[in-house]
Amino acid sequence: MPTTRFQKIDFIAIGFELGKFRTLLAKFNLLVQVGAGPRLWVTEVPPPASPLLSLSEVPIIITEVTRTHQSYEKRHIKLQSVLRQSSSVLPDFFEAYKAIIDGEAVRQRSSQSLQLEGNEWNIMVAFQKQAASSKEPVGYGYVIRSVTLHSSGKSLTSYLRLIKNSSVLGPDVQIIKLDARGGDQSDSVRYKAFIVIKTEPAVLHKWHRVYRSVLVDGNQNQTSRFETKDRLRIRLTDAKHRRWEIPPEFLPRPTLSDPPSSPKIPSTKPCKKFLITSLDSDLTLALHNTTPFGFTVTRRSTGDILFDTTPTTSDPATFLVYKNQYLQLSSSLSPNRSSLYGLGEHTRKSFKLRANQTLTLWNSDNLSYNVDVNLYGSHPFYMDVRSPDFQGKVPAGSSHGVLLLNSNGMDVVYTGDRITYKVIGGVLDLYFFAGPSPEMVMEQYTELIGRPAPMPYWSFGLHKSYRKYARKVEYQNLLPACILSEVQLCNAFQYLFALQIYKHVALHYLVTGLHQCRYTTKNVHDLEDVVASYAKNRIPLEAMWSDIDYMDAFKDFTLDPTNFPLENMKKFVNKLHQNGQKYGIILDPGINVNKTYETYIRGMKADIFIKRDGIPYLGNVWPGLVYFTDFANPSARIFWGNEIQIFLDLLPVDGLWIDMNEISNIFMTSPPTPNSTLDDPPYKINNSGVQWPINEKTVPATALHFGNITEYDAHNLYGFLEAKATNEDLIKATRKRPFVLCRSTFVGSGKYVAHWTGDNAATWDDLAYSIPSILNFGIFGIPMVGADICGFAGNTTEELCRRWIQLGAFYPFARDHSDKNTTRQELYEWDSVAATARKVLGLRYRLLPYFYTLMYEAHTKGIPIVRPLFFSFPQDTATYDISSQFLLGKGVMVSPVLRPGATSVTAYFPSGNWFNLFCYSNSLSIKVGKYIKLDAPPDHINVHVHEGNIVPMQGEAMTTRAARKTPFELVVVVDGSGSSYGEVFLDDGEEVEMGGEGQNWSLVRFYGGIVGGELVVRSEVVNGAFASNEKWVIEKVTILGLKKKVIRMVGSKLNVNLGISIDGNGFVRAEILGFSLLIGEEFKLKLKLERLNYREVDLVGFK
Repeated sequence: MPTTRFQKIDFIAIGFELGKFRTLLAKFNLLVQVGAGPRLWVTEVPPPASPLLSLSEVPIIITEVTRTHQSYEKRHIKLQSVLRQSSSVLPDFFEAYKAIIDGEAVRQRSSQSLQLEGNEWNIMVAFQKQAASSKEPVGYGYVIRSVTLHSSGKSLTSYLRLIKNSSVLGPDVQIIKLDARGGDQSDSVRYKAFIVIKTEPAVLHKWHRVYRSVLVDGNQNQTSRFETKDRLRIRLTDAKHRRWEIPPEFLPRPTLSDPPSSPKIPSTKPCKKFLITSLDSDLTLALHNTTPFGFTVTRRSTGDILFDTTPTTSDPATFLVYKNQYLQLSSSLSPNRSSLYGLGEHTRKSFKLRANQTLTLWNSDNLSYNVDVNLYGSHPFYMDVRSPDFQGKVPAGSSHGVLLLNSNGMDVVYTGDRITYKVIGGVLDLYFFAGPSPEMVMEQYTELIGRPAPMPYWSFGLHKSYRKYARKVEYQNLLPACILSEVQLCNAFQYLFALQIYKHVALHYLVTGLHQCRYTTKNVHDLEDVVASYAKNRIPLEAMWSDIDYMDAFKDFTLDPTNFPLENMKKFVNKLHQNGQKYGIILDPGINVNKTYETYIRGMKADIFIKRDGIPYLGNVWPGLVYFTDFANPSARIFWGNEIQIFLDLLPVDGLWIDMNEISNIFMTSPPTPNSTLDDPPYKINNSGVQWPINEKTVPATALHFGNITEYDAHNLYGFLEAKATNEDLIKATRKRPFVLCRSTFVGSGKYVAHWTGDNAATWDDLAYSIPSILNFGIFGIPMVGADICGFAGNTTEELCRRWIQLGAFYPFARDHSDKNTTRQELYEWDSVAATARKVLGLRYRLLPYFYTLMYEAHTKGIPIVRPLFFSFPQDTATYDISSQFLLGKGVMVSPVLRPGATSVTAYFPSGNWFNLFCYSNSLSIKVGKYIKLDAPPDHINVHVHEGNIVPMQGEAMTTRAARKTPFELVVVVDGSGSSYGEVFLDDGEEVEMGGEGQNWSLVRFYGGIVGGELVVRSEVVNGAFASNEKWVIEKVTILGLKKKVIRMVGSKLNVNLGISIDGNGFVRAEILGFSLLIGEEFKLKLKLERLNYREVDLVGFK
């Protein structure tokens, strides 16, 4: 019996019973995913590679939705199913569904028809049949034709020959060229090239003596050149025809050239493997002369296989396939030892990738409250953190990274024991990063793609923004059963979202999040009122942001002359600046087609718009009809910079927020060009979870960028190119460190911008999802990231907003942002939220020096600000599965409440001593990592610091400018040996370079240790003059974690006050006060210690 699969299922629902429906679908091995707007899609689980049902005929479910004209409260649904009697899955499903609907009058009329009546729901379901799968496999793989070991000793080239043609998904490429480069760039390094004769697998460290090998000097026959000793590159491309690759001027990186080579080794030799390695690299590449061909990347020091494309001869899904519009590469993984992270952008329930899912990379304006669908950015990079092997050769936490540098759309199928790339264009350009620690992987990865951009100091304060707009959209070509009046729709939803239904080639409009249930005109006075209310309620506020409502008819680089007149806006921005606050605005890439609009006129004159069929492509976004700026065009980048400069000359804004750059063409989908395989490629990626056409709600794939680059190839690069241009233009316009907030991202975007996680919702689930999202962007090299606090879409609640500000206070980018069509959610709207905000933001502002120093570390090393627990505790495998907690830096752990009604939280604590940063006397001493139940009353979030850290802090304030004027405190948390370390980076917070050439910065390193019965806390200073000139001083040192009593200061002329207390775990807390040390000058504090007896613990108790 042939296998039948569901290709596409649309589920359109209006009502409030979706949670129950979702739960039931999951029970029957079906999955509901929320799409753009009130649409849910049902897709198969496991992923598309596995069938949902095996039937000789696919079931077709059609529901007819009817309604009365007078009453929206009562609806009827008729479900008609055409099913074979042999299948009982779907009838059972509907029987179960009707059983769980409360208050339903259910009557089954026949085995193939039933009617459900209810007062809270309205459903339409449609199943489409996928074309019968071909028996012919998509490909047959390749064999080695020749191998060349280049005389430079730094590269290898192999030619691969197709075994057999397959007509599925287009013709095959006949000859593939494989280039490999690895090792150190130094010519003095010696390399080894192994021609392996035996076929049996062996542990790498034994190969030297088991197999015949050839040792080659650095200037003779040799192996691959490592771009660095920790990075290996393998590139497979068409040997005869040039293919699309990301231009190096877009993303700079070393190029692969053909150096002088030794004679080719033909595949007719009895060699089963070609093994290349560098003596100072831990990565080894082996080409397998098998049928079909495969290769492996191995860690030389342990023999651990990191990436293995050796095919399973009985499974064509594991073969290398190379066609014009379909590339397939599959690697086996260690299912019980590999923990994968990355491959986004998606909203996920867990940070660690779950098995049996398809991860689609195609930038799309899907709302981010949709789980497991492709969102705004594409990052084909993952980190693999390994559990130890049974032989004890691979330590826990051994990590490596893998990047497939390709900008085309793709599906990445992850089954737990295998990862398979299915790409619709470009080349297979793989980079492997040796690690072996997670932090080292990040250093190696960002060394290639670009270190994260330094962020201005002010960006670490609290931000506030609005989305306040409405737009009328015609109800065109709607399915008759779905037509509801605007009033009825408003009764059904608190807000409405952009939705288009793709049916054949027709475009259907439903309501966008635009016709609203509540609409109020806003103006500059509302902005002033918000700022004043934050100040009145003593809640810190750093920056105000305006969404597109500030514009004149939503046109970029304009101001609404009625509600946001220029003179009033100048006064508003000037007052913010006087208060030490900032202002930012949003920009969209679509330029309104309007012959009276100066930006449009200049753009047409410069000829800088994306084209289709030789003329600018016409899209439809917020201002109506638009042309899209082509950031691949050098002239467009000049144009964009000029428009920014003109606007900033009128209104000196501090930050730019670039949105809708997936590209979002939210109000239209252009039909495909007839017979075009670009608009309609042979392989359908799982776009939006339902294999939507790639042209859906975006610029069509046949559109052209500068240099005849197709949108098909460059689609995922658009936001990246806009980010790069905007960053450079803002530097030119302000001569200060820029802050650019960007929605659509790609590999390397972190070099230019910060990111927020998009249009989330005011739900507890979205609160929890924000942690995996933020952790992922740290992995992607974009450390300055945050989610909309209290939720963007829908009405928040007092409890949810209170818990969200507790968590959001520790996002790197902390911003409260909401849709216009929601109830007000400023942090002062509820007394309890305001009180909690003052508490948690007070700690955030005290931690500003720590946050900023982590930004410096991210900028110089690529290590994220927010980190998963396994970054600091890689040997603790329990940390690999944690998605509800995170670390700030190495040792500050945040454990939020993520569920309603909770007054406690169960948090995992790795081994060591931990101290609560809100109350130092609350400590935990953990011998072996375990979960601990913590009190979490409504106004409290648990934040702990781990032993061995020194945390620099300053005072609470209403702005970062004011906070920087307060004295420093050092919180010194000693470990079991009395040691601790920390550092603080200091500069003016806005100079373009962060720690670059010149002396306008200071770096102070702090050390703690016990020597001869004395605790010594000292500093080392780099460029201390800057900090000294700023007169920053340390006025308090708090020491935690001692098991010995502090008696007195030793050898110090400082007149200090020494306070001692002991907590319930017997830890001594010493507070040194009443002194003033210039932080820019090196110092040494010595404290005499004495053994603590337990009688003293009983007498002193808690203080």
